Amino acid sequence: MKSFRSLAVSFFLLVAICIPAFPQTKKADQLDQYNEPPSRIRGMIEKFGQDQGILNRYYSAQTSPNRFARFRQFFS
Repeated sequence: MKSFRSLAVSFFLLVAICIPAFPQTKKADQLDQYNEPPSRIRGMIEKFGQDQGILNRYYSAQTSPNRFARFRQFFS
């Protein structure tokens, strides 16, 4: 029984070590078709979203005249 257990443990260790060694190019090739080249405007869009998020957190009172003035300035 002990030899069977050690054989099973050895087998599972061998499998655990060897499986990651096999190349997985097929999955990578399949995912390449979904990756689009980066857009030139992407950085501007992300920065706009971050700035808007910061202003939303800082000016949290929805009916504040200061918030209204600051967002008017931001959007213009």
